Amino acid sequence: MPAKGEDSVFGAEDQLTGSLATAVGGYLLLSAAGVLSRRDAAAHFVESLRGSPALAHVTGAVAFFVGAGLLLVHHRWDAPLEALVSAVAVWWLVEGGAMLALGPRLLSRADAPIHFRRMNGLAIPTGLILLVGGLMHFWSPPT
Repeated sequence: MPAKGEDSVFGAEDQLTGSLATAVGGYLLLSAAGVLSRRDAAAHFVESLRGSPALAHVTGAVAFFVGAGLLLVHHRWDAPLEALVSAVAVWWLVEGGAMLALGPRLLSRADAPIHFRRMNGLAIPTGLILLVGGLMHFWSPPT
């Protein structure tokens, strides 16, 4: 039985972590499934960004601000589920910042589609852990 004030799921202590873990995990899984379901999806995505600097900039800005916003409301590193939610926020912040600052340089690399697929491959286990951890948070018996 967990100590008072401590949840049994990955040490998460509040509803915010559980809610964010569920939402972020679900997003990561759905997004990665869409990219990885077709072999050429990553290449098409990267090609679309290469063909539209404005779209690449907006994509970077959205990722940057979503990551920054998530960190503003959830900057927690004490429990594993909390740390994973915060780590994804940092991931998005860095990814968005890189797109804003280095977009054309990053997108012009020949291995950009491969890197994009790799990152989406990483999103599958990360999203699964977050989704399961978040859902278990809500299903845990109250202490």
